[in-house]
Amino acid sequence: MNKHLKYFLKIWLIPAIAGIAIAVFLRGNFFSFVRISGQSMSPNLVNNQIVLLEKKANVSRGTVIVSKTNNLQKQNTGVQDIALRVVALPGDKVNYKKGQLYVNGKKVNQSYISSQVKTETGMSIDTGWSINSLSLSKNWPKSQRNIKKVQKNSYFVLADNRIDPVDSRQYGLIKKRQIEGVVKVFFWETKTKINNINHFSRNFFE
Repeated sequence: MNKHLKYFLKIWLIPAIAGIAIAVFLRGNFFSFVRISGQSMSPNLVNNQIVLLEKKANVSRGTVIVSKTNNLQKQNTGVQDIALRVVALPGDKVNYKKGQLYVNGKKVNQSYISSQVKTETGMSIDTGWSINSLSLSKNWPKSQRNIKKVQKNSYFVLADNRIDPVDSRQYGLIKKRQIEGVVKVFFWETKTKINNINHFSRNFFE
């Protein structure tokens, strides 16, 4: 084999192919880039924004995820995937009263949204709501009706944009199998957005 060709293969071509193969493997199994569809997470995430999706990351309270929509959600919103914030984990109790959101009786820190948006969490229900009262809705899957707490392998999620209830208030719990990954914004975003999306699970309760 020509000496120059061997040098080219050894120094450039083989490492390049290996690098591409590793990148494809990592993207297929550990992360991907996704485009946010809709305004569910506005103002922290906006329509058409590109974000990193970590497929193997742990899901905790305050984590922002991308999830596949259920059939009714898809029919009403027109989207197949939606970004939402996890509020409650399996076994948790959730309720909203007097303008405050509670998980297991503890007040949730909602500094990532404005005071005006917080009031929309109540969906104009003066007495507030609980996971039990929400689950009586015909929009919730039958298997999730009349529950007192978040079911096994499920999550209660809320949109940061609370005005249009495209989240668990309207459509029920998100199943673990629906979750495609955890959202992370890039380092060039504002410090506020990085904290609100990438790190807010650290400061979930007040």
